[in-house]
Amino acid sequence: MALVLFFLAVGYANNLIYIFVFFLISVALTSVLITNKNVDGVEIENIYGENLFAEERSALVVHLKNHFTAPAWNLVVFFEKTEERAELSSLNPASLVYPAKKGDPQFPQKSYGSEDLKNSGLFRDHREYQSSDSTMRIDWRASARRQELLVKNFEEMEKPSLRFSWEQTSHLTDFESRISQLCLWIDEAEKRGHAYSLDLNNIKTPLERGPSHWKTCLESLAILNSGDVS
Repeated sequence: MALVLFFLAVGYANNLIYIFVFFLISVALTSVLITNKNVDGVEIENIYGENLFAEERSALVVHLKNHFTAPAWNLVVFFEKTEERAELSSLNPASLVYPAKKGDPQFPQKSYGSEDLKNSGLFRDHREYQSSDSTMRIDWRASARRQELLVKNFEEMEKPSLRFSWEQTSHLTDFESRISQLCLWIDEAEKRGHAYSLDLNNIKTPLERGPSHWKTCLESLAILNSGDVS
C-alpha cells in the first residue's frame, strides 16, 4: 500500500499523499519495534506433557517466563504444523512420548502364569472358548459332550498375572510395531486389573499393577533402543 501511494504522490506531486506514505511506514516500523520489545524478555521455560502416546491427541503445558519488569501483552503460543516430525529435544527431558498403542489386544497365551490359573473360586457355568483363554481352562469332558470347546467360569475368579516379554513379539519384524504391541498389552492389562511384568532382556520389572508400575513399564518402552534387545 505504501508503494502504491508513493507512486501516486510522485505522479500527482501531491505533498499530502507524501505525508500519508511516511506516516504509514512509521506506524508499521513502530509496530514491529513494539512487538519485538514485548516478546524480547519472554522465553519458553518448560514444555510438559503427561502420559503422551504417539499418534494420539495430547495436551502440553507451556511455561513462559518474563525477564523484564514491564508486563508482556497479548502473547499467543502456537506450534506450527509442518510435514516434518517434531524433534524431541525441544521437549523437557521428563516429557517422554510413549509408543503408539497398536496391535492385537488379545494377550499372548504364554503370558499367563500356570500357577495363577489354578486360583479360582466356585464353579459357576461354562462358556465358549476364546483365543485369549489358556488351554488349561478347557473342560475337556464337557467339550466332548457338547462337541465344542468350553471353558469353566468361576465365582470370584482371581485375575491371572501376566508376564510380557520381548520374545512374545517375535512374529513382528518392525521394531516400532513390537514396542507398540507391548505398549498396548500393558495398557490393557492395567485397565483390566491384572498384575503384570515386562521383560526386555536387560530391563525387567516386577509383577505388579497400578499407575506407578504402568508408567514405569511404558517409560522403559519409550527409551528402548533397537540395540538393547535382540
